[in-house]
Amino acid sequence: MIRWHPWGPIAGRRALLALLLAVLLPWCAVQAAAPDAHPAPALVLGPQTSAAELWQALRVRTGLPGGTHLANLPAGLDGWRAAPPTTGNLGPQRQAVALRLDWVVAAGSGGDWMLEIDYPSLDHIELQLLGPGGRMQRWTLGDAHPFSQRTVASRAFAVPLELQAGQTYQLLGVVRTTGSMILPIRLVRPEAFRMDESRAVLLQGWLGGSLFCLLVYALSLGRALREPAHLWFALNVLGTGLFFFSYEGLGMQHVWGEVAWARDKITMLAALLGLGSAFLYVDAVLDLARHSPWLSRTMRGLALLLAAALVLFALGGIDYRTAYLANVVLSPAPLILALPMAWRLAQAGDRVARTLLVGWAVFGACALCFTLLQRGLLPMGFWTGHAFQFGTLVELMTWMAVLGSRTRASHLAGVLAVRERDLLATIAQTDALTGLLNRRGLQAVAEPLLARCDTRRVHAVYLIDLDRFKPINDQHGHDAGDMVLRSLADRLKAAVHPDDLVARIGGDEFVVMTARLDRDADAGARALGQRLLQTVARPFDLDGHALDLGMTVGYALAPHDGRVLGDLLKRADAAMYAGKLAGRGGVRRGAASAGMAVEHHDAEPAH
Repeated sequence: MIRWHPWGPIAGRRALLALLLAVLLPWCAVQAAAPDAHPAPALVLGPQTSAAELWQALRVRTGLPGGTHLANLPAGLDGWRAAPPTTGNLGPQRQAVALRLDWVVAAGSGGDWMLEIDYPSLDHIELQLLGPGGRMQRWTLGDAHPFSQRTVASRAFAVPLELQAGQTYQLLGVVRTTGSMILPIRLVRPEAFRMDESRAVLLQGWLGGSLFCLLVYALSLGRALREPAHLWFALNVLGTGLFFFSYEGLGMQHVWGEVAWARDKITMLAALLGLGSAFLYVDAVLDLARHSPWLSRTMRGLALLLAAALVLFALGGIDYRTAYLANVVLSPAPLILALPMAWRLAQAGDRVARTLLVGWAVFGACALCFTLLQRGLLPMGFWTGHAFQFGTLVELMTWMAVLGSRTRASHLAGVLAVRERDLLATIAQTDALTGLLNRRGLQAVAEPLLARCDTRRVHAVYLIDLDRFKPINDQHGHDAGDMVLRSLADRLKAAVHPDDLVARIGGDEFVVMTARLDRDADAGARALGQRLLQTVARPFDLDGHALDLGMTVGYALAPHDGRVLGDLLKRADAAMYAGKLAGRGGVRRGAASAGMAVEHHDAEPAH
């Protein structure tokens, strides 16, 4: 039994026919639109003559030998054909191309004109103008020649013309270049040429300034955060900026116009630098070493390969075409390799991956436009000529946003780490039962204060020990004892100034430290000691039962009795112990001399 299948005989033929139509129809349309090979009517040059009209009148001759010049250009009409319909673009041409343009100057349109070819990456251009009476002018242009040899010191290639109304002119040219043969030819008035040049330089200045800001941003954050991603981003911005600075003719015009090595190398070196750093940037921001180790190794390996190509090209180990081939083949690799991983991370909610996808979407569309332009499939115009530059800037802005997100995430992680550290320190320095400082917390806070004290700002350190506290635990249980300790902590804090220190250093022992004493420090300290005794004068309530407590207080003064907390507590403890032996419930100052148990003042019982 024969089963029908969608790719069976009939369906297969239909699919094949559809494929052939999809391929042949555009080709037929281009062929039908292309002018024939016969000489075109001479162009009438006037104020309204457009670049498209000029291109339609242009005749080209391709496939010429490498040594072809104007002097040995074959004569006659054989081999000349109309320029393709892609205005200003002949596409890739490995061999020299000859140009011929005939025009008649319209009445009233004589005077000064400019012949402009606004594509600064062309290597070699020879032009010859034949005018009335056999008058001939010749010019040699191209970025392979020193900038000082140009007739007009401009970013674009241009020569001045003095044309007479009603006269016929013929322009012949030979062009050679290692890249695509993009030839946006115009005949314009000098004032229009200067205006267009100013606008082009202004646009490049704005774009270059944006890239410079991105570079400063990346370097500043990279220095502060020590993250490799910022370094790779900075290198990418540097390479991208140098590439467009050279590609748009500004480097030739302002920096390296007389340096042959720079004229030949800078554009490709910048492209290799930008592409290699892009591999490393994507590897870093997507954390491929954690999510996909093999992909991370691949990205780093390709970056290393491009670095080797950069060095070899700079030193003359490989020629321009080899470096160009490496750049063209590997240009889409960062996007193609990382896209599946970025898509999965974006679906999982990763903000970095989502931002990268937005940038790649814009850049991919603009890069496709640039590729079609370089292949000769799109006309040369403002948007097609600058699409790649605009798309690159958008992509770099999204990359900057990614770094911003990572910086915010790092900052948040740092804040959380500090909070966690502070919380752990607080837990380590806080008494869990009362919320007061414990012994470690007291030492951390009190030691710096004691180290700075002097006789003008005396500190008093009190050691408090409860009297009759053990019977409460024995008769009512430890919960009742804990309640008493918490209540006493609240009373002690209420009895002193908010800036004073109150701590529980163990069991029923408390410490109070204050610097708010009267001019007579000892008298002020005794007065505060009496207020502390009053905190237990009122019974503690336990479910309707009144619990009576007492306390004995010993204290020492800093700096009179010492500056070290441990020594002051020992003196205060000795005084407190002496007070308990003398009948409890008093306030005593510890001695500043050798015997720690010797009291400095007689005990003052609580009133």
